[in-house]
Parts: sequence; structure tokens; C-alpha cells
Amino acid sequence: MFSRQLRRKVTWFITLLVLNRSPVVLFTKNVSLLVSALVEKVWTWHLTLPAIAATATCHSLTGASSYVTSSQPNPATVVEGEDYNFNFFTRGYRAYSFSVSGLPNGLSYNGSYSSPTISGTPSVPGTYTIGITGYRWRGLSGQRTATYNLVLTVEEELQDTDGDGLEDGIDPDDDGDGINDDVDAFPLDDSESLDTDDDGTGNNSDLDDDGDGVPDLTDAFPLDSSESTDIDGDGVGDNADLDDDGDGVSDLTDAFPLDSSESTDTDGDGIGDNADPDDNGNGINDSLENSLEPFSDASMDWNASTGGVILSSPAISPDGSIYIGSNDNNLHAFDSEGSRKWTFSTGNWVDSTPSVGSDGTVYVGSRDKKIYALNPSDGSVLWEYETNSFITASPSLGVDGRIYVGSKDSIFYAFERNGSVVWEYYAGQPISSSAALGQDGTIYFGDDNGTFHAVNPDGTNKWTYEVEEISDSNRSI
Repeated sequence: MFSRQLRRKVTWFITLLVLNRSPVVLFTKNVSLLVSALVEKVWTWHLTLPAIAATATCHSLTGASSYVTSSQPNPATVVEGEDYNFNFFTRGYRAYSFSVSGLPNGLSYNGSYSSPTISGTPSVPGTYTIGITGYRWRGLSGQRTATYNLVLTVEEELQDTDGDGLEDGIDPDDDGDGINDDVDAFPLDDSESLDTDDDGTGNNSDLDDDGDGVPDLTDAFPLDSSESTDIDGDGVGDNADLDDDGDGVSDLTDAFPLDSSESTDTDGDGIGDNADPDDNGNGINDSLENSLEPFSDASMDWNASTGGVILSSPAISPDGSIYIGSNDNNLHAFDSEGSRKWTFSTGNWVDSTPSVGSDGTVYVGSRDKKIYALNPSDGSVLWEYETNSFITASPSLGVDGRIYVGSKDSIFYAFERNGSVVWEYYAGQPISSSAALGQDGTIYFGDDNGTFHAVNPDGTNKWTYEVEEISDSNRSI
């Protein structure tokens, strides 16, 4: 038994020695070694690749290396205000979400993983680095790729307002209106070039170019804020013109510097002498006063003078006494022979014509804003009442003894004989005319705005009527 085994071993040993020297055996051996090496390599990679992929979270997605890329140019350039689109994707495994950072104003990421796109209209010039990172799973979770950097340059848009081929920066007339930018108040608006009053509105659109508060349509000097009128049309504004109305009389001495038909007002009544029928205000019409033989059949019984112009009419009492106001601030009383009885002083002109009551009491208004009731024997004050403005109208007396008078304060007053106010009626405009009393007690008067009033005896309005001419005279019924 032992010798048989020994023989087998020797036989195998000799056989191996023979085979070891054969070329076939050598080739077979080398092939076997190559296959063994390949098997070993495959086995090694089969075990190690998944492990490496699992740990390379910064630069690969699970199972294989992946990265973000695009088929579009990078770096890229776009002009400010132009549309821009950049499409990107991953090579290797697909990313199911992307993080995009560094976007300039006007660009945005659409949020898609299947067709991820950055798009929009960049509005701010500059160079931007836009970072794009892909993630294995939605919600920016799981492994991620390396960050892909898109370098985008946004160039400033070149302006050429008038389209003449010259950029505004070098064009001396940007809007092409024929006026150089250095003197054009609106260099980018070909419809405007001037702004006289610097209010930001060009003269072509501005309704008041010089900003003086006078519309250009009525302004004689629409580009000169110091002038707006030229009464005589001589091309010199009234503020600078020494003779505004061009009548040859200097404004310094012209009573009516804006009226070429008038220059003097002898009696100071506001009516030029050319139109005034009584230039000197003496109560005598100029045509009579200047006639060759005035009052040839008349003779003078007496006359008396006051210290001023007389604008009111005289009032005569039953005993023949005469009462008249004057611009010397006094009410004068004379007897029928012309002898002065007394003088009552007020605080201003007495333009109001006096009224005499049935008991002889004298009622008169004054520009000192008061109405007076005076004792006819000595001119002492029985009572007085102060309104808010001049009284130039004459008091009217009712059959019931009440006194009615209007004031420049636009109020018409009714008084009892003792001076107490019965009522006040607001006319809305100053009152210069005297009232007329109707048989039914209605009071009628006009105001300075041309309104005729009818007032009930209790002071309520009965009716009003707009007349064509303003009245400052007395009326009778």
C-alpha cells in the first residue's frame, strides 16, 4: 500500500516536470493567471464602487458620478433690459431638485428639475456668478453635485433717444429737437426745451410759463413773471411803464392811470371829470354851471357855507328848520332865514340825508358807522347806534314811528323810537340806497350788487330781484 502511493507521487512529480517545460502548458498557465487577475479586479470593484459612491456626497449622486452642465455658452453676456434664458441639466444620475444662488435682479429659476431654466430680463449691469447645485432628491435633500458656476455679464444698455446712431453719452442733442443738451431743459424730450418758471413742466405744456399766477392766454408777457398787463399796448409792461394807459399823463399824477379817457377827478368822487356831470361836486350840473347866463330869473335869499363838500340833500322840518350834512364831519342846522341854529359833530363825513320825525327828532347816518337821533332844539344826542360800517343811506320813517336804515356792513336795521333794535336783515351786499316804505308796511331798497329787496315788516324776506344797474339813490313810493 505504501509503495503504491509512493509510486503515484513520483509519477505526478515527473509528469509535472515534463509539463512545466512544454509551451502549451506555459500558455495555459499564463491564461489562467490573467483570468484569475480579471476576476479578482471585477470582484474588488464590485465591492468598492458602491462604498465609494455612498461616501462621495460632495461630488456625486448615488450609484455613479453626476454633475451639472449646459449646452449654452459659459461665460455668457446679455445687454441690460434684454431677455435671457439659460437651460441646464445633470450628466449621470438625474437630480430631482436644484439650488440656484447669485441671481441678478430680473432673473429667476423656474423650479423645474425636468426642464430647469434660468430666465428673465436683467436690469442691473454687472458681472454675476450664479451657482447651480443638483440634489439627488426633491426638497434639496440627498447627495448633491459639485456647484456649477455660470458667469453672466450684464452690459449697460446704450441709449439713443433720437435714433440717429449716436449714443446719448456722445450725442450733443439727445432728443434731436435741434437744441443742444447743454441748453435744453428737457434733453430727452423732443417736444419740450424750455421751462421758464422751473416748475418741471415744459413751456409747451405749461399753462402759466412764467409762474406768475396769470394764465398765458391772458398774460401780455407770458415769459416774464414781473409783468402780465400792458394797458396801452406799447410793449412795456404796466409795472415798468410810467404811463400805463398812454394818455400822456404820468401815472404819478393820473387819477385814472389805467383809463386813457380820464386823468382827473376834481371832487374825488371816483368819477373822472370827463364823465362826471358835476366835476367840482357842488351839486350844480356842469352844463348849467358853465352856461353863459345861469339862473337869469333867480335871486339868492341867503347862503351858508360848511367846512367841506356837501353830498347829502337838506331835510326841512315843519317849523322851517333846515338840516344838512357835510364832509366836514358835521350835521348843520339852520333856521328858515339862514341863521345857524347848531352844529353836531360826528366822527366822519355826513353823506346821509337827514330825516325828521313827526315830533321833530332828527335822524342821520354818518361814515363813522353810527346812526344818530338828535334833539331838534339843540342838537343833543337822544340815542345813537353803531353798525359795522359806513352809513351813507338816509333813514326812512314808518307810520308806526320805526326808523329803517341800511349800512355798508350789508345789514338793514329797524329801530324803535327809543333806539332799540327791532330786527336786522342781512342783504349780503353793502347798502347805500335809502329805503322806500309801502302802504302795507313792506320795505324796499337796493344793495350795491344790483339786488332789489322787498322785506316784510317783521324783517323777513318777501322777495328779491336782480336789476341791471346798481343803485345808490333814494327811492319813493
